[in-house]
Amino acid sequence: AIAVAEPILFHIYGKEQILAQRPYKTIRSGEHWVIEGHLDDDMLGGVFEIILSSKDGRVMKLSHGK
Repeated sequence: AIAVAEPILFHIYGKEQILAQRPYKTIRSGEHWVIEGHLDDDMLGGVFEIILSSKDGRVMKLSHGK
């Protein structure tokens, strides 16, 4: 799921911004993969959330907090 999500996220938000949100939180929920970014407690800003279909990798939802 991460291999599918990262190129999409890099293209939209920039590689450096997304890599700074590692380690990602990744869970399987039914027929979807939910991947969220991570920021340390002392960091300001928001994180991405991308939901992918586990069947075909299609993006079901994509957002980034502020």
